[in-house]
Amino acid sequence: MTEQATLIDTNLIVYAHDQSAAPDKRKKADALIESLWGNGFVTVQILGEVYRVLAEKKKTDARQAADVVTDFSDGFTVLETRKQDVRHAVRMACEKGVPIFDALIASTAMRHGVYRILTEDVNGFSKIKELNVQNPL
Repeated sequence: MTEQATLIDTNLIVYAHDQSAAPDKRKKADALIESLWGNGFVTVQILGEVYRVLAEKKKTDARQAADVVTDFSDGFTVLETRKQDVRHAVRMACEKGVPIFDALIASTAMRHGVYRILTEDVNGFSKIKELNVQNPL
């Protein structure tokens, strides 16, 4: 995998499916997802977070939230987390102060050779120098 392999974070997927999101953010997130469809990456954790945020925080119908997760698991390559990723993530959290869930996403992505992460939450990921973290919004 090259450095251009791109992972899309939870917040961008949520913006694309949240009816209450700002229209400009929703439009940009939609376009980004469309451009990555078929060759982008997500982690198992991200898919779980998408469901939780849509169904529990945004009050999207549970079936619709589940459909979003299913669509993304079909349209993006889903990276699975292993215990070595958890161990690496904990080290990043302890040594670099990276929030643990960002560290877990990053660790899983890097093990798979994915070093570009698109997210609105650049602060947590920015402490990991190996990554190319961008806010496309």
